[in-house]
Amino acid sequence: MPAAIHRHEATDTTEDDARSRRGRTSPRSSALWTLVLESERPAAGSLQVDLADLSELVVGRGPERSVTRNGPHVLLTVPDRFMSTAHVRVRVSDGVAELEDAESKNGTFVNGRRVESAILADGDVVEIGRSFAIFRAPVPIEPDPAPEPPPSEALHTLHPGLDSQFRRLRRIASSAVPVLLLGETGTGKDVAAGEVHRISARPGAFVPVNCPAIPASLIESELFGYKKGAFSGALEDRPGLVRSADRGTLFLDEIGDLPLPAQAAFLRTLQQSEVLPLGSFRPVKVDVRVIAATHRDVDALVREERFRADLLARLAGFRLRLPPLRERREDLGMLVARLLRRCSADEAAHVQFEPETARALLLHDWPL
Repeated sequence: MPAAIHRHEATDTTEDDARSRRGRTSPRSSALWTLVLESERPAAGSLQVDLADLSELVVGRGPERSVTRNGPHVLLTVPDRFMSTAHVRVRVSDGVAELEDAESKNGTFVNGRRVESAILADGDVVEIGRSFAIFRAPVPIEPDPAPEPPPSEALHTLHPGLDSQFRRLRRIASSAVPVLLLGETGTGKDVAAGEVHRISARPGAFVPVNCPAIPASLIESELFGYKKGAFSGALEDRPGLVRSADRGTLFLDEIGDLPLPAQAAFLRTLQQSEVLPLGSFRPVKVDVRVIAATHRDVDALVREERFRADLLARLAGFRLRLPPLRERREDLGMLVARLLRRCSADEAAHVQFEPETARALLLHDWPL
């Protein structure tokens, strides 16, 4: 796979160094520099440099992407013909990063404004030639002595906080632990749910349920099924969505919109691992892993007594908030490269962006 989707290939270390760093048990803090997007090579994806223990990062033009370390100094080269050989210097001291344009021919821009020098703030977008980078201020990086789970394209990120959460999610994917995914509309909750099911290797189906789309009067029959003759129009036995996910994964999308009566019935299913079809007096055992998602503030719904606290406790075995793209802009290059390969693998390497296009992508607020 390309460097855009391998964290250890997106750092300034060798593979041995990367393994050593993953095995550390003491917490550390590190600033990060991510080459997000090259306008003339958007399919190249992203590359990330860990600025821990460095005093200076120099970025400039070279025949290929390379990261060369000489003690506390690092040279990052990019095959960008609009860069100068030494375009910018970033000096890091006591957690403060100062950027200085090295008298480049085409100038340096921070958040769209040309600068000669600047103190970088977390999330700043830096434009060098026709390439774009994101600076992340020092953030605590949790020790991670456990073995790295297998890589997963759908659960990969260059955002340090989210990366830690994704690693944990991959580790519990093969268990029966219920997962609650939180986040705004469009943050990829359904993608994450599907990937957890894939990693889990559960033999049953992945069954998505759009809770708001089911009429309140039909929720119990849709979820739990019914026996023939249970109500007018029940002409045959139906297993329901929960039983359809037996030995697989039930994905309850927008669980915050599930009516209270259905919440009570579903709580019993989670507690007893069984469903009671409408019109039946005999419960049916099920083996279902539940993943729920909502864009709502589910804790506020509990306080307002619109969502059952005991059901939330059952659903939130592992709780993960997926941030909107505006909070994880360093992933844009990786996502662009992935989409280009998906849309046109043969032509992806030849696609180019105007710098105005790349700038718009990086500075956009990404609602929805």
